[in-house]
Amino acid sequence: MKKGKIFLLTIISILLLSINVYAEGSISLSKTSLTVKEGQKATFIINVKNAAGVIEVSSSDTSIATVDTSKIFVDSYEKGQISVNVTGKKAGAVTVSVVLKDVATYDGEVLSGTKTVAVEIVKASGSSTKPAENTKPQD
Repeated sequence: MKKGKIFLLTIISILLLSINVYAEGSISLSKTSLTVKEGQKATFIINVKNAAGVIEVSSSDTSIATVDTSKIFVDSYEKGQISVNVTGKKAGAVTVSVVLKDVATYDGEVLSGTKTVAVEIVKASGSSTKPAENTKPQD
């Protein structure tokens, strides 16, 4: 009987030790809005916690603003933060979308959805909307 109890306790201990418990996984953005001057860049961070997979990043209008990356493989074990640069091309507003394409937590929970950053591109200081005037040399 004593050997049976020891055997049973050993089996239970092995089973309890082999269970992997992961913290909740998530993907979040450091900002919900950005203001960028024409010709300049601004950055936001994609924070990855206990998850891995493919994320797609895009601008709603690439004539106004572009992003420096479009498809990213993320793995919070390797790198928990991914920087995304947004470059302003001309004045206007765009939405940068971060789409969770094939992302899961380490315990197998699928993460899906789209997160967005509202981006406003403003004219660089000192720039003018008027074209340069043609001047003729004086006689």
